[in-house]
Amino acid sequence: MNEILRDRRNGARETAHYIASLAGQLAEMADAASLPVLHYLLEMAREEAASIMSDDHSRDTLPPE
Repeated sequence: MNEILRDRRNGARETAHYIASLAGQLAEMADAASLPVLHYLLEMAREEAASIMSDDHSRDTLPPE
């Protein structure tokens, strides 16, 4: 695996981690404010970001930006 691809993958994981953290906090706020649809959507975003973080990225390429 070349170094540029590895850097892109690490950057994607770091970004996904940050997004998961923020989405989780926002979901808690939405829940506390009795905003169920917004809470649901933010939880979905958090779960998607978490799945990206845990993905082994074993492919040789990443999707286009």
